[in-house]
Amino acid sequence: MRKITLYLSAICFSIFLISSCENGKTKEENTDIKNDTVTEEKTPEKEVVKDKPSYPISTPYETCEQLQKAGGKFSGDLINPTTNSDKYLSDKDKALNLGIYGTDLGYSGVFDKTEKVKEYFIISKKLADDININTEFTRTIDEKIENKLSNKEAVKDVITQSYQDVFEYLNDNEKGEIAVFVLYGGWIETLYISTHAPIIAKDDTKILRIIAKQEVSYNLLFSLIEIFSDNKDVAEILTEMETLGNIFNSIEDKALTEKQLDELADDVKKIRNRIVLSK
Repeated sequence: MRKITLYLSAICFSIFLISSCENGKTKEENTDIKNDTVTEEKTPEKEVVKDKPSYPISTPYETCEQLQKAGGKFSGDLINPTTNSDKYLSDKDKALNLGIYGTDLGYSGVFDKTEKVKEYFIISKKLADDININTEFTRTIDEKIENKLSNKEAVKDVITQSYQDVFEYLNDNEKGEIAVFVLYGGWIETLYISTHAPIIAKDDTKILRIIAKQEVSYNLLFSLIEIFSDNKDVAEILTEMETLGNIFNSIEDKALTEKQLDELADDVKKIRNRIVLSK
């Protein structure tokens, strides 16, 4: 198994330059690269690196928060039922759906669905335990959620920290493949919710722009996942992503057309259903 720290700096720097010079993307869509450094020396893959990478793409909570502000609504029909967790037997399926449930957790938190937050914290811990993710967060999750559920900002901090803790743990323990499965599952669920959530706003222009911004996350995530393409399961994910890339690459003026939205929504739904139904 491998770490992704050594690759992340170069990838983030490249994406940062492209998005800054060509697209003028917002700060929230660019990965923080200040603490990562790139050296000319060739460093062995498993060498310990002092600087830890932050969660490399926009967190699900951040995107769901943007959707809410743009007029998106909550729909319990969009999140993956926790009863599905018994279907996930392989580490790959558990990692992918840990990402799915992590996004559902963020979506529920943004819309103050307290009972859902608690439910999805618990199921996320179960899957994390199943694939041996042992962080300070997972060890103290019961205490954290009981003490902070009534405070939305505190819930936001706990959820956001949970993303970071899981990512850091997997990287530090050389479980790069598992890390990209979690990232991918979370990103797909974010796209699924973004493209299917009911909208109360009269004008959906802001929603379309928020979805279009996911092109930055797509490019970074694709580069990250590509590192592990010698893994058969990871290679299958790349094939799926290429389909979505064709749509993102056709976006003009930083917003999707209704036709592009329909195409993206259909393709994302197919991928998402494969993951949550474990097919």
